[in-house]
Amino acid sequence: MEDIRGNVETRLRKMEQGEYDALILAESGLVRLGLEKSIRSKLEPPFFLPAVGQGALGLEIRRADQRTAELLLPLNDAATFAATLAERAMLRELQGGCSAPIGALGTVGHSTLTLHGRVLSLDGKHMFDAVQSASIADDPECLGKAVAGELLSQLRSQGQKLASTHAGAD
Repeated sequence: MEDIRGNVETRLRKMEQGEYDALILAESGLVRLGLEKSIRSKLEPPFFLPAVGQGALGLEIRRADQRTAELLLPLNDAATFAATLAERAMLRELQGGCSAPIGALGTVGHSTLTLHGRVLSLDGKHMFDAVQSASIADDPECLGKAVAGELLSQLRSQGQKLASTHAGAD
């Protein structure tokens, strides 16, 4: 694994010239640049879990600004909000930061929120997975804490510790 610099076209050219065997790039960027033909495979669930809160958009307003809150209310997607709450609660319970090898994916279907959490050992040799579901009407943060508890139990049983560089949810 090596860092690579330069714009997308430069990175792709370096790979084509044999400087790299593979690249991991954002699909959205390749599509936006009209370079979809460069995509050979996608890192998708369940093989690859995104970072906590990936793809969710958060808006911050003043606490007392009821007018803005009311204007923004229609933009809130309840399923995404619940999934993000569960994911962030899991990360917070694990005391993981932005550099910790933690992935999560909350999904909603048929009034059920499912949270898939994953922790990797720092050397990448061990993977710990937990999946739990609850009613979307239940507290999503409780689900996140439950998944974190299961992951921590697995880590302890294998003598592993979760080392994070930044404690607390980012």
